[in-house]
Amino acid sequence: MQIEELQNKHKGKSCFVVGNGPSVNDINFTKLIDKNVIVTNCFHMHPLWPQLKNVYHIELNGAFRNDIETFRWKIYNLLRNKHSKYILRYKFKPYWEISAIPDERKSYLRLINNPNIFNGKYNWDIETGSLWANSGVIEGSMALAQYMGFKTIYLIGCDATPYYDGTGDASSAYFYDWKQTPKVYWPRKEDNYDYKNMLKAWEIIYKLFKSKGIEIYNLSKRSNIKCIKKIDFDNLEEY
Repeated sequence: MQIEELQNKHKGKSCFVVGNGPSVNDINFTKLIDKNVIVTNCFHMHPLWPQLKNVYHIELNGAFRNDIETFRWKIYNLLRNKHSKYILRYKFKPYWEISAIPDERKSYLRLINNPNIFNGKYNWDIETGSLWANSGVIEGSMALAQYMGFKTIYLIGCDATPYYDGTGDASSAYFYDWKQTPKVYWPRKEDNYDYKNMLKAWEIIYKLFKSKGIEIYNLSKRSNIKCIKKIDFDNLEEY
């Protein structure tokens, strides 16, 4: 699968962009099994991951590359879903090419560090790369959503939750038990540079997308992203 095959594939439709924040557990995903969903990172830890039918999984993290067991863990969990398409970071293509993910279900995304989204610029044509933003959801999921033509994006689990203060208590970092993942995926401390820039990146992407007529709504009650309107998932009439 070539990434250009996805351009405007869902033009004018709506989708759910899902992060890994704790508010994922506030949403009844049985209602989304047949919907257009874009997930990332360790969403495969969700019990309904194998059942999602119209799902794209973004994987920009290369934490697996130095450990074969971690790589096997990642591939096994990803392939529990028989329908998902995978958008993978081009930098790690040699690893993904030897994986069991079929070619017709995977394509690659280049990540451009400079210029980046904090310059106020954006690359709408992700065939040439996605701009760095200190957020895998923005760099991957949001970039893919606009490229595929979605005009309404609902955020789930995009909580911008502080990681942890170094005491070892990171229970609120993710929707899943992070201790059940390989250590390379464990939460970072809250003073991490990524977290400090995350909220700013959301402010920028919200304005950029709005300028293109793309509406974004936040379904996460516990989200720290204040610039995007929050609405109640249970009261959605059409999606």
